[in-house]
Amino acid sequence: MAHDASDDLDRDSVVRQERHKARAQHPRPYRRHQYATASLIKVDVTTLWEDSRTVESSSDLSKAEIVTVYPHRHMVPGEL
Repeated sequence: MAHDASDDLDRDSVVRQERHKARAQHPRPYRRHQYATASLIKVDVTTLWEDSRTVESSSDLSKAEIVTVYPHRHMVPGEL
């Protein structure tokens, strides 16, 4: 019986390898880091990275509003 190398891998190792492959295919930093980097070198963020958001999703964000802020979790009303 031949020894299969995949027998030595546990599930977490496989998940880590798949995540690493996905990151290697799409090497783009988080949006907050994109803006921080662009600001630091004084260029527009779209100069460094293509903005993949659609116009619809961008306009939806402009309509968002904060209704109430609760500084502590225990202060949130139970009906929420």
